[in-house]
Amino acid sequence: LGIVANKYTNYIILTSEDPKNEAVLDIILDISLGINNTNCVIELNRKNAIKKGMKIRNDNCVLIIVGKGLEESETHKTTIYKHSDYDCVINELQAL
Repeated sequence: LGIVANKYTNYIILTSEDPKNEAVLDIILDISLGINNTNCVIELNRKNAIKKGMKIRNDNCVLIIVGKGLEESETHKTTIYKHSDYDCVINELQAL
């Protein structure tokens, strides 16, 4: 995934995506191995990552949010958190 993002994007925000029992940072570091784009940041909190993407986008770009689809939760170890990428985007658009 990192290689594809590196090839086709101008800016990359790496974040969590249902890590379950894995360490979020370990997953992100694995993905980042294929990235040499200097416009790459790590935001461990998925909601904050989506907010950041929404803030830096402009009329001449496309924001692509991948990983969760229409899922409405994110699991970290034994805790399930309510989370919807769709709701995050709608909330950010309404805040504009």
